[in-house]
Amino acid sequence: TGVQTCALPISAVLLVEGKSAQASFGNLRAATAVEDTSIRLFGKPEVTGKRRMGVALARGETIDEATQKALAVVAAIDVTL
Repeated sequence: TGVQTCALPISAVLLVEGKSAQASFGNLRAATAVEDTSIRLFGKPEVTGKRRMGVALARGETIDEATQKALAVVAAIDVTL
């Protein structure tokens, strides 16, 4: 589907904290149910402390709308360590 907005994409970091040799992610389909959003997971299986594990991307009619969408996507992702 084509994006109908002019705003630049906004990203929100998926920051994971803890320790695990096999992090996994869930609820991804529901996390991106909002139009004009997507997820980029970095494929890093290990976490020790804090680590950027991905980003959520979103577009909106305004920067604020896109930011809220991106933050909502990150908040909806279930991370299991």
